[in-house]
Amino acid sequence: MRHYIEGDALYADLRADIAAARSTIRLESYIFADDEAGEPILDLLASAAARGILVRLRIDAVGSWRMLSSARLAALRSAGVQLHWSRPWSWRRPLAYHRRNHRKLLVVDGTAAYLGGFNIHREQTGRRHRPRPVARHPPAVRV
Repeated sequence: MRHYIEGDALYADLRADIAAARSTIRLESYIFADDEAGEPILDLLASAAARGILVRLRIDAVGSWRMLSSARLAALRSAGVQLHWSRPWSWRRPLAYHRRNHRKLLVVDGTAAYLGGFNIHREQTGRRHRPRPVARHPPAVRV
């Protein structure tokens, strides 16, 4: 197991595992921005889906609001990424809107999992975060 307290090192390893994926990628994040931190990851997710890998991306409707352009979302979907907004506004369930998905999770091929407190956003790069470590777990991960 490896622990991360710095975003740049984490993002480098996330990108390496996503690029090496052979069958499935599942990523969940509260904040996911199409910026210098998120753009390379989004590109890799689209590329993986285009080559036939099952890619599921779940992002929070509030935490990532206005962080991804409609053009980027359309490109992800057309590449084959299964995109799901967690708890968008609904007149049928207005109070559910306040139950946010703060999960940060990446599972690749059932062999690597990242769990912890980093969002995918430029504010998480270049600085240390003591109270929110992320752990990369070795093979034989089941989610």
